Amino acid sequence: MSPSCSKSGSGGLVRFPTRRLLQNISGILIWVLVTGFAVGCLIFSRIEPEPLVTHSVSGLLIVEDGRQNTDAAATKSTWRIPFLILGLAPMVGIGLWLGRKSGNSTQEQIRLNQSSTTKYRSSPTCRKELDDLESKLQLLMLTRKPYLQPNLSLAELSELINSDPHTLSRLINERYSQNFFHFVNSFRIKEFIMLKNSGDYDHYTFLALAFEVGFNNKTSFNKAFKLNMGKSPSLYFREQ
Repeated sequence: MSPSCSKSGSGGLVRFPTRRLLQNISGILIWVLVTGFAVGCLIFSRIEPEPLVTHSVSGLLIVEDGRQNTDAAATKSTWRIPFLILGLAPMVGIGLWLGRKSGNSTQEQIRLNQSSTTKYRSSPTCRKELDDLESKLQLLMLTRKPYLQPNLSLAELSELINSDPHTLSRLINERYSQNFFHFVNSFRIKEFIMLKNSGDYDHYTFLALAFEVGFNNKTSFNKAFKLNMGKSPSLYFREQ
């Protein structure tokens, strides 16, 4: 496969450049500094001033001290407000900024992935190579029947057609709208039905015949059969 076609084989992933990494580190440092300042303001706002010490020797002085204590309490509440604002405002601003940045980064990543996938999918060279690879895959599946191997893997199948796992996975996703396992199991189900209808395997149970076509267990066979045929094996053959 040429670079134009295999580049998106991993799903069109876009790597973050060094510049963006440095921007993220700078943002973290700024966040740490601002948060430290905000926490310091909040702590400082809770420090209470030294209480007024008065000595009263008469009823008149007691009334005067009470007024002074009231004024001190009001002053204490007033000078706390600016520090509370200085402490809370940066935290609220950081929260809004991080939320917006996260949303923008996600949207940008989606846009880049979509544009990259569209670019390579529309490339004439890439389409031609995928067409050739699809033909090789179909011929292999119909003649050599690698799906009869119970433990067939994506890497093994890609090697049989001189490709790589990422490119083969992309081919199956784009051309068949399936993942690797559903693709392989669809051939196993077709083989199962063909053998069952041939009459040569009437003495086989469903499970025994499922093992013959590459399934490992009864559960995966039943799920694959219902996914491909829309009904259970027993109901399918009963209605024939």
